Amino acid sequence: MPSFVKVLMSDFLLWVEARGLWKTLSSAPPYIHHLMLDRLYDWKFSTRTSRFIMLKSLSADCHHLKHSWHCEPTPFYKSEQILKSALQLSQLNPSEVVLIDFGCGTGRILMVGLNLGFKTTIGIERSENLCQVAKQNLQIFSNKCNKQGQFEIVVKDASLFEIPHEANVLYFFNPFNAQVMESVVQNILASHRVAPRSLWVIYLNPCHGTIFEKNGFKCQPNIQKGCKLYWLA
Repeated sequence: MPSFVKVLMSDFLLWVEARGLWKTLSSAPPYIHHLMLDRLYDWKFSTRTSRFIMLKSLSADCHHLKHSWHCEPTPFYKSEQILKSALQLSQLNPSEVVLIDFGCGTGRILMVGLNLGFKTTIGIERSENLCQVAKQNLQIFSNKCNKQGQFEIVVKDASLFEIPHEANVLYFFNPFNAQVMESVVQNILASHRVAPRSLWVIYLNPCHGTIFEKNGFKCQPNIQKGCKLYWLA
């Protein structure tokens, strides 16, 4: 069996285990299309970002795992569309952007940010295994594509991470539950109080978007399908 077909079958079984058979079958055609494109991107850049990774296989303590979700990367093409839409709405120059990806996984959003010319991309990830893969991916991508932006991967519980005062774009792909998100939002507000600035939040699959809304964030819904943009002035 060709290796690509083996990957599809392996990921299909993981999706069935994580989401159930019916939900997996109903999303199979677009998923296969996305995976094929993602594999081409990874082949082009010699990176490893395309696998769906079950929560139970991640290297993180049990207390943290109950607050998290499986590692599912945003499709490459959608990542670029989302970040470009956010840039257009925020009117930020890419060279001014300091992006933080909460639950960065293997670093795909950070790679796309570097490719768009962002000043700095920072990934926050609790799994040490994923952090190691993300660092390798970003180093390979940066060297191969001669990208000048800075990048950093931080192994840390997102609820304990202090938001750098220069950070102005924050990215979430539904990485954790409401309890952790509430702590992260309070950290964002604390950073904003100390260093007032325009601060933009990109939230894909915004299951806990009401936490931002009740804390005074303004909202631009559906900048791309299933994605909202929140901001503080």
